[in-house]
Amino acid sequence: MDSYFSTLKKFAVCSGRATRKEFWEFTLINVFIAFILGIIEESFFGGSGRLLPAIFNLAVLIPSLAVGCRRLQDTGRSQWWMFLIIVPVLGWVVLLAFFISESHPEDNKYGTLPTKEA
Repeated sequence: MDSYFSTLKKFAVCSGRATRKEFWEFTLINVFIAFILGIIEESFFGGSGRLLPAIFNLAVLIPSLAVGCRRLQDTGRSQWWMFLIIVPVLGWVVLLAFFISESHPEDNKYGTLPTKEA
Protein backbone atom coordinates (compact mmCIF):
# COMPACT_ATOMS: atom_id res chain seq x y z
CA MET A 1 0.00 0.00 0.00
CA ASP A 2 2.94 2.36 0.51
CA SER A 3 3.67 2.37 -3.21
CA TYR A 4 0.01 3.17 -3.90
CA PHE A 5 0.12 6.25 -1.69
CA SER A 6 3.53 7.31 -2.99
CA THR A 7 2.09 7.15 -6.52
CA LEU A 8 -0.87 9.28 -5.39
CA LYS A 9 1.55 11.82 -3.90
CA LYS A 10 3.13 12.18 -7.36
CA PHE A 11 -0.37 12.66 -8.81
CA ALA A 12 0.57 15.11 -11.56
CA VAL A 13 4.26 14.30 -12.07
CA CYS A 14 4.87 13.06 -15.60
CA SER A 15 8.65 13.28 -15.43
CA GLY A 16 10.77 10.37 -14.36
CA ARG A 17 10.12 6.66 -14.57
CA ALA A 18 7.70 4.17 -12.98
CA THR A 19 8.44 0.47 -12.68
CA ARG A 20 6.03 -2.21 -13.82
CA LYS A 21 5.35 -3.02 -10.18
CA GLU A 22 4.45 0.58 -9.32
CA PHE A 23 2.18 0.94 -12.35
CA TRP A 24 0.35 -2.38 -11.97
CA GLU A 25 -0.08 -2.10 -8.19
CA PHE A 26 -1.63 1.32 -8.62
CA THR A 27 -3.87 0.13 -11.47
CA LEU A 28 -5.04 -3.09 -9.80
CA ILE A 29 -5.75 -1.39 -6.47
CA ASN A 30 -7.84 1.23 -8.30
CA VAL A 31 -9.81 -1.51 -10.09
CA PHE A 32 -10.39 -3.31 -6.78
CA ILE A 33 -11.55 -0.12 -5.02
CA ALA A 34 -13.93 0.73 -7.89
CA PHE A 35 -15.32 -2.82 -7.79
CA ILE A 36 -15.92 -2.64 -4.02
CA LEU A 37 -17.57 0.79 -4.38
CA GLY A 38 -19.91 -0.68 -7.03
CA ILE A 39 -20.89 -3.49 -4.69
CA ILE A 40 -21.44 -1.05 -1.82
CA GLU A 41 -23.61 1.19 -3.97
CA GLU A 42 -25.77 -1.70 -5.16
CA SER A 43 -26.08 -3.29 -1.73
CA PHE A 44 -26.68 -0.31 0.51
CA PHE A 45 -28.02 2.41 -1.74
CA GLY A 46 -29.94 0.37 -4.31
CA GLY A 47 -28.19 2.10 -7.18
CA SER A 48 -26.92 0.60 -10.37
CA GLY A 49 -23.39 0.27 -8.99
CA ARG A 50 -22.01 2.81 -11.44
CA LEU A 51 -22.08 6.20 -9.72
CA LEU A 52 -19.58 5.66 -6.88
CA PRO A 53 -17.02 3.87 -9.10
CA ALA A 54 -17.37 6.63 -11.71
CA ILE A 55 -16.70 9.32 -9.10
CA PHE A 56 -13.69 7.37 -7.81
CA ASN A 57 -12.33 6.81 -11.32
CA LEU A 58 -12.68 10.51 -12.03
CA ALA A 59 -10.80 11.29 -8.82
CA VAL A 60 -7.84 9.07 -9.82
CA LEU A 61 -7.85 9.99 -13.53
CA ILE A 62 -4.91 12.42 -13.38
CA PRO A 63 -2.75 10.16 -11.16
CA SER A 64 -3.51 7.25 -13.50
CA LEU A 65 -2.46 9.21 -16.57
CA ALA A 66 0.68 10.45 -14.80
CA VAL A 67 1.80 6.97 -13.73
CA GLY A 68 1.04 5.74 -17.25
CA CYS A 69 3.29 8.44 -18.70
CA ARG A 70 6.07 7.55 -16.26
CA ARG A 71 5.66 3.86 -17.14
CA LEU A 72 6.03 4.62 -20.86
CA GLN A 73 9.16 6.64 -20.12
CA ASP A 74 10.54 3.71 -18.14
CA THR A 75 10.30 1.60 -21.29
CA GLY A 76 12.13 4.30 -23.27
CA ARG A 77 9.04 5.70 -25.00
CA SER A 78 7.70 9.23 -24.98
CA GLN A 79 4.71 10.12 -22.80
CA TRP A 80 2.94 11.23 -25.97
CA TRP A 81 2.14 7.57 -26.66
CA MET A 82 -0.60 7.98 -24.00
CA PHE A 83 -2.74 9.57 -26.73
CA LEU A 84 -3.26 6.05 -28.08
CA ILE A 85 -5.86 5.69 -25.35
CA ILE A 86 -8.31 7.60 -27.56
CA VAL A 87 -7.99 4.96 -30.31
CA PRO A 88 -10.53 2.23 -29.49
CA VAL A 89 -9.27 -1.34 -29.12
CA LEU A 90 -6.07 -1.11 -31.22
CA GLY A 91 -4.67 1.79 -29.20
CA TRP A 92 -5.53 0.04 -25.95
CA VAL A 93 -3.82 -3.17 -27.05
CA VAL A 94 -0.66 -1.26 -28.05
CA LEU A 95 -0.60 0.60 -24.73
CA LEU A 96 -1.13 -2.66 -22.83
CA ALA A 97 1.85 -4.15 -24.66
CA PHE A 98 3.94 -1.11 -23.76
CA PHE A 99 2.85 -1.24 -20.10
CA ILE A 100 3.75 -4.92 -19.70
CA SER A 101 7.09 -4.65 -21.52
CA GLU A 102 10.43 -4.72 -19.74
CA SER A 103 11.98 -1.58 -18.36
CA HIS A 104 14.74 0.10 -20.34
CA PRO A 105 17.83 -1.64 -18.89
CA GLU A 106 19.87 1.46 -18.09
CA ASP A 107 19.43 5.16 -17.44
CA ASN A 108 17.64 6.89 -20.31
CA LYS A 109 16.76 10.46 -21.21
CA TYR A 110 13.73 10.30 -18.88
CA GLY A 111 15.70 9.55 -15.74
CA THR A 112 17.75 7.06 -13.83
CA LEU A 113 16.92 3.39 -13.59
CA PRO A 114 14.25 2.88 -10.91
CA THR A 115 14.85 0.43 -8.09
CA LYS A 116 14.65 -3.23 -8.99
CA GLU A 117 11.19 -4.77 -9.32
CA ALA A 118 10.19 -7.48 -6.87
